[in-house]
Amino acid sequence: MHAPSALLPIALRQSPLETSFVVGSSMNPGLGRRPTWPPESKQSLFNTGVSSVCLVRDDSEFLTPTNEAIVTGFGLHIVSETAFGVTMGVSDVMLKTSLPIIPHRLCQQEWSSLSRGAILITEKQLCAGSIMHGTGPGDSGGPLLARDKIGRLVQLGITSFGAAGFQGLLDQSTYPGVYTRVSSYIPWMETVINSGSTPFAFTAFLYTRILGAF
Repeated sequence: MHAPSALLPIALRQSPLETSFVVGSSMNPGLGRRPTWPPESKQSLFNTGVSSVCLVRDDSEFLTPTNEAIVTGFGLHIVSETAFGVTMGVSDVMLKTSLPIIPHRLCQQEWSSLSRGAILITEKQLCAGSIMHGTGPGDSGGPLLARDKIGRLVQLGITSFGAAGFQGLLDQSTYPGVYTRVSSYIPWMETVINSGSTPFAFTAFLYTRILGAF
């Protein structure tokens, strides 16, 4: 289980494979809304526990409240619970949890209220979470995933930000976790690929660390 993420931007957890990125120069650098495209690497991206994940241009079929998504990360989570309180910590191993997608309009309303109108949830963002299921500090940059009809993993989002405070950490149904919407950036990815800015051919796959146990 991951607790929901903090409101302030959190540094991305980087893989040792990552040596350089193509960064969207026109993107808003605030609140994790600045995507990067595949890293150049001197090593093979695929090995034990590392695989590919599909991308889709139209993610609407995955964004219903009844559809279950998956998040992974090493971030803040509940380690133990006693009569005296809850102990939280980060993990040395990758964790995962399942969580529902939150309707976009509901998420907009919640964040408008939480931030007194300062934060606007756009069509380039997704929201997800429930009580005791979400992402937390240390999970930023990780994937929001779902399975398609034939069982393949599809990356819908990238962990971005959430509400600070204990309640914000534990109740992501009331304080929705926010994710960058990957489908919104596929045209940009294709432009980068076609411009020759990256050595990787675009094959509708984004290389991401995932657990082989999924």
